[in-house]
Amino acid sequence: MCWGFYNILRSLTNDRRGVALIYVSALLPILIGGGLLAIDASRLYNLHTSLQAGADALAVAGGAELDRRAAIGGGLSSIDRATNAINNLVQNQSRFGASGLSNVTVQNIRFLSTLPANDTDPITVANETTDPGQARYVEVSVTPTTMNAIFPVTFLGAASNQATMDAVAVAGLDVAVCQFTPLYICNPYENVPGTTIYDAIENPAIRQREIILKWQGGGGTQNGPGNYGFLESHRGPGAPELWEDLASINPATCFVQNGVSVRTGSIASVRNALNVRFDLFEGSFNSQKGNASYRPARNVRKGYDPGGGTGCSQSDANTEPPNTDYRKLPRDNTYPHANGRIGDGNWACQAYWNVNFSGGTAPPAGCTASPPTVSRHDVYRHEIDNSLVSNPSNGTPAETGDPQCYTGGTLNDTPDRRILFGAIINCQQYAAELVGGSGNSIPVETFAKFFLVEPIDNENDLYVELTGLVDPATDPGIVHDLVQLYR
Repeated sequence: MCWGFYNILRSLTNDRRGVALIYVSALLPILIGGGLLAIDASRLYNLHTSLQAGADALAVAGGAELDRRAAIGGGLSSIDRATNAINNLVQNQSRFGASGLSNVTVQNIRFLSTLPANDTDPITVANETTDPGQARYVEVSVTPTTMNAIFPVTFLGAASNQATMDAVAVAGLDVAVCQFTPLYICNPYENVPGTTIYDAIENPAIRQREIILKWQGGGGTQNGPGNYGFLESHRGPGAPELWEDLASINPATCFVQNGVSVRTGSIASVRNALNVRFDLFEGSFNSQKGNASYRPARNVRKGYDPGGGTGCSQSDANTEPPNTDYRKLPRDNTYPHANGRIGDGNWACQAYWNVNFSGGTAPPAGCTASPPTVSRHDVYRHEIDNSLVSNPSNGTPAETGDPQCYTGGTLNDTPDRRILFGAIINCQQYAAELVGGSGNSIPVETFAKFFLVEPIDNENDLYVELTGLVDPATDPGIVHDLVQLYR
């Protein structure tokens, strides 16, 4: 028996079957702790990701409203609209916080006019603004969220078993316009008490005031309110490239609101490039009568006596009224605004109608009022929409609104060739940037549409009416809103 017990003890000294248990027992706390840490790290990462995604969405919602517009027409300013969008438009949820699945909420909103040059530099008070016209970016900070850790980090000396995450995002809006004529005008309503360019858009009485746009002349005609100029064409710096973009149906140019480059200098033959829209083919465009890329508008009535010619050139132009045979859309009676560049909105609508529609066709509503309550653009569209373009004037031979020179095929309103696009620049604010040559980047107040009232005459003055702002809803092929996350 003793010998048997001895053999049992001896066999135990060679038994290795439980040796792993010792190592497992020693490593088990580390393995469990490491697993818990991995789980906590994953939860924390997902919490931060959901918070950042929420902040990004809120910033983008607000940034999309930053069109630089003040409160007009009883509406809200861009800052007010951005704030409403952030607070009400989108809702995102975070996970793994101490309160479980919960909405990401806004802690703070800051509107910014500029961003630091380096992305790693902090945004300071110097970058902030409360002016809707200067607010180009919005910074959204979301409410920090706390997560309860599974791993007992207090065991390692931490103050609590919780971790807190936050998120900040910065977004902004830029507007890009393409197939856009490379033109700009100085804001006629810059620093005009009680009136802005947006007020003019909202008020029909102001909108029908005629604007004289000029690009030639010296002294005070340069870079003043309502001054007419050129933007740098993407085709190249030469005059032919500029002519092409002014005459073509689809100019190969794009511009962004945050900065355009002006093209300085007087450009010869610009009149010829723009007048193809009125069925006038002169100079280098004389051979383009059959080219659909330079087609005229559907209605080119301009007060020209066809006479022995065809009305295809300036030589067929009639004299200024009074005239009972041919009549273009009349100019305003006086030009009391913006140093003589903006009219009073009082024009001889009834006289125009009597010459061109003497057969008893009723004029559009508002034409007989004194002053008229209808714009020249409204009368132009009334003729097209009511099939009156072919109505003859009193003259012999009579003038109609139908093009006589163009041979390139069907006419249409896509686009309307009597509508001219232009960037509106605050020339007083950026006077230094407008001086010293082409190439300076100048912010655009807004992009607008103008109705070409009459062809450009030998004085090289261009008469237009402001018809509206370029808008994604009405000009989808022209304007594009670019909302971007910057931080």
